[in-house]
Amino acid sequence: MKQRQPVGTGRRMVLGLLASALLAPLMPGAVGAQVEELFSRHVQVFRPVGEFAPNIIKLSPPGAGWQEVDGKEHGFRLRLPPAAKLDATVKESRVLHVMFAPEGPAPRPELRIDAFTPEPGEPTAVDPDYADDYAEEYPKSFKGKFKVTDQGTLVIGKQKARLAYVGGTYLQGAVSAYRMQCAYLSPKRQIFLTFDCSEADWERYSTEMGQILLSFEGTAKGK
Repeated sequence: MKQRQPVGTGRRMVLGLLASALLAPLMPGAVGAQVEELFSRHVQVFRPVGEFAPNIIKLSPPGAGWQEVDGKEHGFRLRLPPAAKLDATVKESRVLHVMFAPEGPAPRPELRIDAFTPEPGEPTAVDPDYADDYAEEYPKSFKGKFKVTDQGTLVIGKQKARLAYVGGTYLQGAVSAYRMQCAYLSPKRQIFLTFDCSEADWERYSTEMGQILLSFEGTAKGK
């Protein structure tokens, strides 16, 4: 599968889960064989693997107080936490850099968004097969030293924005880090959202990342 690596290190069984007790079996490495879809009123997750999927279906989109980011010239719109520091300076493919904790030990939690114009022959839409290939290929940019713990396809909100996501752990120096990268594809724009933090901080920031994704809208249309 041909895919971008913008940040360089780059069957259907529907289960409506209504009680948290039913989420216990959804552990990394075990989910793919058991569940084809998780859903809430805000998001569907197809072929989920890992803990991120059962967590995001418990969340709601962010409300008042979150910062609105209208990147329509780059093909997206979303919201960010009130305390996040934004840098919208375009640098090559990067169109937005977000710091969640400007001070503290590395790796500090940060989100970057990269935007590309699709090249001929590249995919222009996300589906579960693309997401599976994306998760399989992604560790190769780390020479195999990236352990995938989360993957799936998100279908978000009334707009039905589709994002493939892959998350996992890798070493940044001597520190175990966590990265999640999400891909949104359309005929006119490819958007990649990449979040990094220490593995120890991921549990804290996974909720904010989930809410950011629930606010995501793709604005680049085309045939």
